[in-house]
Amino acid sequence: QLMKRFPYILLSFLTACSMAVPEDSDPQVIMAFEPVVSPMTRGNDLPGNSVGVSIWTLDKNLNWVYGCEAEEYVTESMIVPGEDGQWYLEDMNVWPSVKKSITVIGYAPYDRVYSCCDEYGVRFSGVNVLDDQTPLMYTQPRADLHKLSSGGLVFLPLQHALCQLDFKVRERAAEGEDIRVGRIVLDNAFHEGDFRSLPQPVWEVSGTASEVEFQEGQ
Repeated sequence: QLMKRFPYILLSFLTACSMAVPEDSDPQVIMAFEPVVSPMTRGNDLPGNSVGVSIWTLDKNLNWVYGCEAEEYVTESMIVPGEDGQWYLEDMNVWPSVKKSITVIGYAPYDRVYSCCDEYGVRFSGVNVLDDQTPLMYTQPRADLHKLSSGGLVFLPLQHALCQLDFKVRERAAEGEDIRVGRIVLDNAFHEGDFRSLPQPVWEVSGTASEVEFQEGQ
């Protein structure tokens, strides 16, 4: 009985070995993305389908670091959702050679980004939160990604550049009573500025601080 099973076991082993990708192989792989909003930030919805990426390549034996001069800029493009649930570059680009790694920075909305470069990262310019409450998102550099080890998929954990303020009443209402908030105001707040994500995320405020009203009720 054991001898009858042995050829089948051997055949399965040889078949599994033949499916492995040789180290010197360089298959053509479509570059795919999976943008998600980081669970550590407010909200979990992407701003529509308006997500973009900037991509650089580097020799696979080198590691990306801030200020790296050996990298080569590849493209800046919007990514669009495909029918399979993954996102793709508009031109359906393929991964570079296995001799190269890639570094990717993502951002959203695509049309609100002033620029994205390896020195300043994602930049949002002339933001005024009183005029526009659109969520602004970015990723840290997704560095040293390789075609074979990544399976061709780039994970993009987007973070919010803006903060959300929550106001809560510290005391509970007595039974049969309601607590009504008449007005919520920040006495001295900046609401205009420019953002950059590298080397560290930072806002540079502009204009003058003023009273900002969040709510006025009855």
